[in-house]
Amino acid sequence: MSTSFQRRLTELNPWLSKASPDAPDSFAAARFAAHAARLQAGVEGWNSWADAMAGLRGRARTEADMSAFNAAALVDLSPWREVIDLYGHAFPGDLRLEQRKDLERVGFEAVSVAGDFVLSKLRFDDGVHLQSSRIAGDFVIADCVFESRNDLTYLRVGGRARIERSKFFGGAWHQHSVFAGDALWSDVDFFSDAAFHHVGFGAAAHFQRVNFFDTTGFEQASFGAPGRCDGVKFYKKCFFAGASGALPAFLRPTASARANSGSITRLSTRRARKDAS
Repeated sequence: MSTSFQRRLTELNPWLSKASPDAPDSFAAARFAAHAARLQAGVEGWNSWADAMAGLRGRARTEADMSAFNAAALVDLSPWREVIDLYGHAFPGDLRLEQRKDLERVGFEAVSVAGDFVLSKLRFDDGVHLQSSRIAGDFVIADCVFESRNDLTYLRVGGRARIERSKFFGGAWHQHSVFAGDALWSDVDFFSDAAFHHVGFGAAAHFQRVNFFDTTGFEQASFGAPGRCDGVKFYKKCFFAGASGALPAFLRPTASARANSGSITRLSTRRARKDAS
């Protein structure tokens, strides 16, 4: 790692002078303590640090530089026990929240994430709110349960999106979001309304083993490339009027769908809970 880069990285993250990646547990503990203190100090101080880190990222010249930067910039909120409400915060690297079962309302409105954003093995008593957020890297939701409404409207994902093995008991709203890379919904149950109106899928959108138990909408959605679709089931109406591009197989209008003003119904709701079990 270049000397000037290391010096500046340590200036921005003084805890690095006493922590080593060779001791991963103590390294992670020191990083979390520093991030927690900065978060509690307020969004202005946090974003000043994030902006300085973003400037430093552009000065990385070697793999060692980038590796050290990523290790310091990672924000892992898994040990955090305060209310998570990070409106307007910027994150210069990856953002993670994993293995929690007691989460109430989680607010990530208008955040910007320069790396990947991962939500994994979580149970949300209330919803997760990501409206108007920007994620430059990949967006992952895996093995999560959402008991209430979730707002992912106006979300922008620059990398790939992967939502898998998760259950949404409240509404899941994605309206006006943009997924620039491939997007995958796999082994997902939507028990309430699922809204994908005006969503822009810049690449392929894959839906595999997805149950839509309530009203679903893809109206005015655009699809950039053909995606894989299998095991998709609708138990109530699915609306897709105005959807365009490389429509997934389950949205390609049949004669009966066209006669029904851009909507389809596939299965009886009486089977919904049985199929979900």
